[in-house]
Amino acid sequence: MATVAVFDLDRTLIAGSSAQTFGQMLRDIGVEIPAPPGQSAYFALYERFGEDPITMRIARHAARLFQGQDVAKVELAGRLAAEVLASDLLDMAQGALARHRKQGAKLLLATTAPQELAGPFGEALRFDDVLCTRYRSVGGVYDGTNETDYVWGTKKAATVAQWAGENAVDLTKSSAYSDSWYDVPMLELVGRPTAVNADMRLNALARSRGWDRQRWFE
Repeated sequence: MATVAVFDLDRTLIAGSSAQTFGQMLRDIGVEIPAPPGQSAYFALYERFGEDPITMRIARHAARLFQGQDVAKVELAGRLAAEVLASDLLDMAQGALARHRKQGAKLLLATTAPQELAGPFGEALRFDDVLCTRYRSVGGVYDGTNETDYVWGTKKAATVAQWAGENAVDLTKSSAYSDSWYDVPMLELVGRPTAVNADMRLNALARSRGWDRQRWFE
């Protein structure tokens, strides 16, 4: 059976939040998305400490913010943001991708980010597949709902496990990388989990379980 290397996006492949770059590109092309209260403070806290359950539950409903927006414009913003983020790929992340590719493993991006951003980012970095959140649209306009589950926590793990089954991948001989405590269910799926730039709880758990721990940025 094949093997895979699964990578989270934010604070794993890149140092910060992809949503911040995506939001800037949306504004640059004239797409106005309502900003949640305290957004700037959230980004500052996220970059320092990682995910927290309150803000991630708010993000779960991000599709509502896009209701009525033109799909083509949002996709353009996503492609522009993906170009920026691909150029910001951490050096050690680039090395890990190259190493797994050379070893013959499939590369899988698993992220809460929407398809409009995650798709072109994965394509730019030559991932074999991308698992991400998808917003529903009707007639080229977003309807404010999700087409898929929000790819986070246990849902991300279930999505990765389903993908592995459909693609004849042996997760027990595979690898996964994430910074977040909330990705523990995904990390537990694989034989070689790595806590990268880990938040406090994931760092403590990884130490207690003897998982590999790495710092890819300071």
